[in-house]
Amino acid sequence: MNKATLIANLLIAALPAMSCAGSADGRQKETESMYKYTIVSEDAPHEGTWLAWPHRHTYGTAYRDSIEPVWVAMAAALSGGEPYRVVQMPLTRKNVRGLGYKGSYLNFYVGNTVVLKPAYGDANDSVAVRMLTELYPGRRVVPIDVTKLYKHGGMLHCVTRQQPAARQ
Repeated sequence: MNKATLIANLLIAALPAMSCAGSADGRQKETESMYKYTIVSEDAPHEGTWLAWPHRHTYGTAYRDSIEPVWVAMAAALSGGEPYRVVQMPLTRKNVRGLGYKGSYLNFYVGNTVVLKPAYGDANDSVAVRMLTELYPGRRVVPIDVTKLYKHGGMLHCVTRQQPAARQ
């Protein structure tokens, strides 16, 4: 399989779970662009999500070029027959209190026996709990109110350093 096919396979798998984000101040518009994809609801560039695409206005083309081999390796691994599933988590139904945009449930913390999940006091909080419970069997999903943290640009995974114990 050539490089273009590998990347195309990754894009086909990943793009349904992604969109361009618009910021509260209107700097970024929600337009489809192969050059500026972010995980749903991120309103600013952020390296903390495993499939966040490089942002042209932050990193420049040199950065994109330097990580291209990583994307090719990921695509090769995914297209090599190893099963994978793209899970599209919902956003909050309403904008987060005090903010002009919706909240994300993606930046959660995975511990040995728990998953700490962002909570906003929104109807979709329970949907995210149900999804994470299915994705992490054997771990208790614990909602943590992140509205104050989120307003200041933080999130659970960002402010922790997880080091689960090795499996026996």
